[in-house]
Amino acid sequence: MNLRIDEIVVDLDDDTGLHVEEAQAAVRAALTILASRLAGTPLGGGRAGLARGLDRIELEPLPAQWLSTPQAAERIADELYRQIAGGAR
Repeated sequence: MNLRIDEIVVDLDDDTGLHVEEAQAAVRAALTILASRLAGTPLGGGRAGLARGLDRIELEPLPAQWLSTPQAAERIADELYRQIAGGAR
């Protein structure tokens, strides 16, 4: 399986108090979790399993302060996985 991510955008309000580094850490952790899940998932038997392209994936808005919690990466990974793999987990 090949997965290409061209761009990741995280919109943060200036007055949230959340630092860019915290948001980046949550996204990196989520992508690590996502990669692990995708590597271990039989997506319909080989190359044909994920034969669809996704132009854009958007997540529902999350409270900015929540991104610095331990649950943030797991929740982001869950939603990305659901959209990419169609809930095949």
